[in-house]
Amino acid sequence: MITKNTNRMTDGAAVNVLDFGAVGNGVTDDAAAIQAAIDYTAGLGGGTVSIPSGSFYITTQINITSSNVNIVGAGRGVTKILSNALSCFWIEGTIGSELTATADYTVGDDAFTLASGHGYAVDDVIRVIGQRNSLSSDADDDWRLGYGTPGSATGYYGEFLQVKTQDGTTGFTTYSGLNFPDYRNDATQETDPNARAATTFQKVDMINNVTISDLTIEAQKDSNGAIRFKYGYNCLVSRVEFKQFSFTGAGVFFQNSFDCIAENSSVTYGPDIDLINNKANYNAFKFAGSQTCKVTTSAIRNCSQGVDFTYFNLNPITLFCGMYDCSVTGAEITGATSHGGSYAITFSGNQFLSVTQGISCRSRSSIIVNNTASYKGGIGASVSTNPLDYAFGIYEGWARDCVMSGNVVKGGFYAGFSVVDGGSSSEESFGYTGLTCTGNTTSNCKYGFYRNSGAYNAKTEHSGTVISDNVFRNCSTRFIYLEGISAGTIIRSNVMDTLQTGAEGILIGADTHPHTVVENNWIKDCGAGVDAIEVDGQTLTYPYTTNFTCLVRGNVFVGTNGTLVNSSSTYLNQDLYSTDAVNKVGSLPIVDGVTAPSATAGTAFMFIDVADGDLKIAFGDGVVKTITTDV
Repeated sequence: MITKNTNRMTDGAAVNVLDFGAVGNGVTDDAAAIQAAIDYTAGLGGGTVSIPSGSFYITTQINITSSNVNIVGAGRGVTKILSNALSCFWIEGTIGSELTATADYTVGDDAFTLASGHGYAVDDVIRVIGQRNSLSSDADDDWRLGYGTPGSATGYYGEFLQVKTQDGTTGFTTYSGLNFPDYRNDATQETDPNARAATTFQKVDMINNVTISDLTIEAQKDSNGAIRFKYGYNCLVSRVEFKQFSFTGAGVFFQNSFDCIAENSSVTYGPDIDLINNKANYNAFKFAGSQTCKVTTSAIRNCSQGVDFTYFNLNPITLFCGMYDCSVTGAEITGATSHGGSYAITFSGNQFLSVTQGISCRSRSSIIVNNTASYKGGIGASVSTNPLDYAFGIYEGWARDCVMSGNVVKGGFYAGFSVVDGGSSSEESFGYTGLTCTGNTTSNCKYGFYRNSGAYNAKTEHSGTVISDNVFRNCSTRFIYLEGISAGTIIRSNVMDTLQTGAEGILIGADTHPHTVVENNWIKDCGAGVDAIEVDGQTLTYPYTTNFTCLVRGNVFVGTNGTLVNSSSTYLNQDLYSTDAVNKVGSLPIVDGVTAPSATAGTAFMFIDVADGDLKIAFGDGVVKTITTDV
């Protein structure tokens, strides 16, 4: 190793902290020596700082305020930092003055003119912060990003852009366009008391290309995050082991950062974490106000919440961040969560083992795909009676336009997949949902899919929900439960196999489901005396019209079931749902024995006349024509 003391320092040689006075005996405070080695390397314009084998005790945080610095240990469990500081490593850039624009901007805009000279250069990173609170009613329903956490009810639309070209002293273009609408140069359209005066643009002097790798950090006290980035860009944490014991603090915290990654790392908490007073402070990986940052291929154990995507009050939102191919074991509250004030979060390929809740998603336009979850106590655990114990759920009313696909749920949860209103106001309630729940598998839960409106929900719009191509097995109560505001739901092509002590196979609650369709599902063994499909208080009309309330057709019923389709309404095609016909061929639109229906104006219906066996069409004006002779 070429060291400072040999006077042979050359470009690219690693700097060893031992040459700056570090001891590594687990007792001597090595913070100043490690800081000196980092500062020396930064003065060279960057390089690698080597922390060799040993236990390096620190009492003050180590600051990295220059780019291109790499901290490299000798390996996890070989290089140990015993951190008795508020943070072990704190990496922070700076942000410049706020400048306003001369015009309003919206989605896709990538050319901007500011009201004064900006001094930006090509490839500079710019932070745009809007005047609008994304969590307020000022935001359009198509763009509102949530219900504000009490006490933290303001998260501004905001994003990072990178300068592509300059246009004089006040103009510039960016490599990509804006992601949100209504960036305005005044606040005349805002009613929220925390709205900003105008959209602003700021140059950010990011800390670029900092890497911390191949070591163990053992917490000695509560922290603000063992490794914390603020205005980090293209930074990396890799192969780091975090032992938090029962101390609070994340392993890695990305704050106001851009394109950063934590990978191949682990965070473990002890048995005595304080879930009553500090439930939000045992989050292994945390993201706030960051963009396109992610955690991947990492392991989390015994946390309160494994990964947390959130925002700071009166600050910009988090967007396009994600959790990929991670494992969470033993989460006491939830395996991963995204708050309102975050947008387009991806949860992909993760394993949630022995958790009370897999993913609680409160962020709009998010993706939950190819994850697995098992309930605390294992696959054989008793089924939960708590509606918030779901494997994968969207929550608090504004996690709209999300996708749940390819997920596998094993045992014990109240529901495999849930849509859950918040519990304190109509602002936390779902109306339109826009959820696609497809290609998932769940077994041994109380419900396969659960939707129940909260007490404050008085919304009437269609939900726009699709539940299709899923497998729901061995549910204890119902395969699918839709009680509350779920109008406009499509339930199609699902396999539903065996209720344990069922109430109904599919329950569609009273007077809340206009334009709901249940079709082409395969339903087996709901149980003797148990309705396979129950539609409470609905009127089923056939053929379909623009005002039908619920359409049930094409379903196949197998094994032991009670009434196949039970409804208090009058069917216009009663024999369409006869036990014999359905058990043989399913609910088909043409079944021998169906008499002529009363078609409504502007519609027609094909049927077989039992009197002569001819195939006929009944029109809304009362005319009936035989296809073979009249058409």
